[in-house]
Amino acid sequence: MYLKGAAFFAIKGDRFDGHDFASAALANGAGILIIAEEKIPAMGNLNAPMIVVGDVLAALEALGRAARRRVSGKVARGYGFCGQDHHEGNVAYRAHAIWKSSCFGCLI
Repeated sequence: MYLKGAAFFAIKGDRFDGHDFASAALANGAGILIIAEEKIPAMGNLNAPMIVVGDVLAALEALGRAARRRVSGKVARGYGFCGQDHHEGNVAYRAHAIWKSSCFGCLI
Protein backbone atom coordinates (compact mmCIF):
# COMPACT_ATOMS: atom_id res chain seq x y z
CA MET A 1 0.00 0.00 0.00
CA TYR A 2 1.27 3.44 -0.89
CA LEU A 3 0.41 6.76 0.66
CA LYS A 4 -0.97 8.88 -2.19
CA GLY A 5 1.63 11.40 -3.25
CA ALA A 6 4.45 9.75 -1.27
CA ALA A 7 8.02 9.52 -2.52
CA PHE A 8 9.23 6.19 -3.90
CA PHE A 9 12.93 5.54 -3.29
CA ALA A 10 14.13 3.05 -5.91
CA ILE A 11 16.68 1.24 -3.75
CA LYS A 12 18.80 -1.47 -5.35
CA GLY A 13 19.47 -4.51 -3.21
CA ASP A 14 21.17 -7.86 -3.66
CA ARG A 15 18.05 -9.56 -5.04
CA PHE A 16 15.82 -6.77 -6.27
CA ASP A 17 16.12 -3.36 -7.86
CA GLY A 18 13.53 -0.79 -6.85
CA HIS A 19 13.82 0.80 -10.28
CA ASP A 20 11.99 -2.26 -11.65
CA PHE A 21 8.97 -1.26 -9.56
CA ALA A 22 8.85 2.45 -10.42
CA SER A 23 5.88 2.10 -12.80
CA ALA A 24 3.92 0.10 -10.22
CA ALA A 25 4.68 2.70 -7.56
CA LEU A 26 3.32 5.45 -9.78
CA ALA A 27 0.23 3.39 -10.63
CA ASN A 28 -0.40 2.98 -6.91
CA GLY A 29 -0.18 6.66 -6.08
CA ALA A 30 3.50 7.58 -5.64
CA GLY A 31 3.94 11.28 -6.29
CA ILE A 32 7.66 11.37 -6.99
CA LEU A 33 10.42 8.91 -7.82
CA ILE A 34 13.92 9.09 -6.40
CA ILE A 35 16.10 7.23 -8.87
CA ALA A 36 19.78 6.61 -9.56
CA GLU A 37 21.35 8.59 -12.39
CA GLU A 38 22.69 5.42 -13.98
CA LYS A 39 19.12 4.09 -14.32
CA ILE A 40 17.69 7.02 -16.29
CA PRO A 41 17.93 5.20 -19.65
CA ALA A 42 16.09 2.19 -18.20
CA MET A 43 13.23 4.37 -16.96
CA GLY A 44 11.95 4.79 -20.49
CA ASN A 45 9.24 7.36 -21.01
CA LEU A 46 7.91 7.59 -17.46
CA ASN A 47 6.04 10.84 -17.12
CA ALA A 48 6.48 11.61 -13.45
CA PRO A 49 8.35 13.95 -11.15
CA MET A 50 11.79 12.53 -10.43
CA ILE A 51 14.76 13.41 -8.29
CA VAL A 52 17.91 11.96 -9.79
CA VAL A 53 20.73 11.11 -7.39
CA GLY A 54 24.03 9.28 -7.54
CA ASP A 55 23.04 6.75 -4.86
CA VAL A 56 19.40 6.28 -3.82
CA LEU A 57 20.16 4.62 -0.48
CA ALA A 58 22.64 7.36 0.44
CA ALA A 59 20.00 9.96 -0.45
CA LEU A 60 17.44 8.26 1.80
CA GLU A 61 19.98 8.08 4.64
CA ALA A 62 20.78 11.78 4.22
CA LEU A 63 17.07 12.61 4.31
CA GLY A 64 16.68 10.57 7.50
CA ARG A 65 19.60 12.36 9.16
CA ALA A 66 18.17 15.75 8.18
CA ALA A 67 14.73 14.82 9.53
CA ARG A 68 16.24 13.57 12.80
CA ARG A 69 18.11 16.85 13.30
CA ARG A 70 14.74 18.67 13.15
CA VAL A 71 13.27 16.61 16.02
CA SER A 72 13.97 17.88 19.50
CA GLY A 73 11.91 15.26 21.36
CA LYS A 74 12.67 11.69 22.29
CA VAL A 75 12.92 9.11 19.53
CA ALA A 76 12.14 5.43 20.01
CA ARG A 77 13.02 2.54 17.77
CA GLY A 78 11.01 -0.65 17.68
CA TYR A 79 12.17 -4.06 16.59
CA GLY A 80 10.16 -6.65 14.73
CA PHE A 81 9.38 -8.06 11.35
CA CYS A 82 7.12 -6.55 8.71
CA GLY A 83 3.72 -8.15 8.88
CA GLN A 84 3.65 -8.68 12.63
CA ASP A 85 0.25 -7.34 13.62
CA HIS A 86 1.29 -6.76 17.21
CA HIS A 87 4.47 -4.78 16.45
CA GLU A 88 2.82 -1.38 15.96
CA GLY A 89 0.68 -1.84 19.03
CA ASN A 90 3.70 -2.76 21.15
CA VAL A 91 5.59 0.35 20.07
CA ALA A 92 2.61 2.62 20.80
CA TYR A 93 1.90 0.93 24.15
CA ARG A 94 5.49 1.15 25.35
CA ALA A 95 5.94 4.75 24.22
CA HIS A 96 2.76 5.77 26.00
CA ALA A 97 3.81 3.92 29.16
CA ILE A 98 7.26 5.53 29.20
CA TRP A 99 6.52 9.06 28.01
CA LYS A 100 2.76 9.35 28.70
CA SER A 101 2.23 10.58 25.17
CA SER A 102 0.86 9.42 21.87
CA CYS A 103 3.11 7.60 19.45
CA PHE A 104 3.50 7.32 15.73
CA GLY A 105 2.75 4.00 14.05
CA CYS A 106 5.16 1.59 12.47
CA LEU A 107 7.00 3.45 9.70
CA ILE A 108 8.25 0.45 7.77
